[in-house]
Amino acid sequence: MPPRAKLLFKSFKAKLQGLRLRWGKRLLDRPCTTSIPDHIRSVLFLRQDGKIGDCIVSSFAYREIKRTRPDIRIGVLCNHNNQFFFEHNPHIDDIYFVRPKHLRDYLRIGFQLRKQYDALIDPTVLLRNRDLLLLRLLAAPFSIGYLKADYRLFARSINNTQLHFAQVYRQALELLGITDIDTLADLPADTEAQQTADAFLQENQLVSNHYTAVNFFGASRSRCFGNSQINDILKQLAHDFPQRRFVLLGAPAFNDKLIQLAAAHSPQIVCFPATRISQTIEIIRLAHSLISPDTATVHIADAFHKPVLAFYREDPQNFANWQPQSPGAQVLFYRHHINEVSPEHISRHLTNLFSE
Repeated sequence: MPPRAKLLFKSFKAKLQGLRLRWGKRLLDRPCTTSIPDHIRSVLFLRQDGKIGDCIVSSFAYREIKRTRPDIRIGVLCNHNNQFFFEHNPHIDDIYFVRPKHLRDYLRIGFQLRKQYDALIDPTVLLRNRDLLLLRLLAAPFSIGYLKADYRLFARSINNTQLHFAQVYRQALELLGITDIDTLADLPADTEAQQTADAFLQENQLVSNHYTAVNFFGASRSRCFGNSQINDILKQLAHDFPQRRFVLLGAPAFNDKLIQLAAAHSPQIVCFPATRISQTIEIIRLAHSLISPDTATVHIADAFHKPVLAFYREDPQNFANWQPQSPGAQVLFYRHHINEVSPEHISRHLTNLFSE
């Protein structure tokens, strides 16, 4: 498809989506008819979108609620892609599953949990019509949203656009009466993943806290480095930091490619062929620092107070909401695609990161 045709199609698609959302809001956005209870006894978190970064940033919330109000029943609605963050959490009482974008699942769980929770927390910025339908069915009398002042479904809205999402959740908890909140992420432990990571370090003669974890892939195409750019970056790292070790963070879709690219620079650069997010968490936990365009891994590093070199698109709103929180974090910005960032630029910022 020619570039102009692509732009026209994207514009048409965006207008059509906007029209659907406006009509959906008109039909579904109605205030809950149940009065807000004087004493909150249960709260439901909506995490069915499967976004890993949000799961990490909000993970302190369950711990902090139970610390102050152990009597509150906490439920989480998630999908099977992010269930790892909830299934063994001692602070969560109930977990419910839906398939993303699956309307029948939304209807099922909406009727199942209808009026079962006093409060609901859903800071999703862009609500689809299926999300509005779910909120309408759940009918929680005290629903808390983010940037939803013009929605009647929400009893309260947090409206500061410049808040980091950890602070959004902090304010949501404060609306529930929770105080003295510690926002440090509460990541789950996985014994099997720990053993896998330890074995990898031993096999490759790596020392804990003496290597840098490197992730080349984000959630969208514009946040994923291309093969040629990855190869150039690896050459730059090997040349400029000959005394440092680097571990490429793999994933099932990228493991073969990364193993092949790292082989040219072995043993200085090796690939960890991760198959689960729990394994990635362990490799980052044992690392000295992290290089990554992916906000989920950046927030994992934040949880362990690791130095970070992160990549963000030039989007002030997104950066305010999802910027790294670790002290001394280095950030490189790009306009359209992450391949705009040169290996030399990365190397210069790494020098600053390693010198701190």
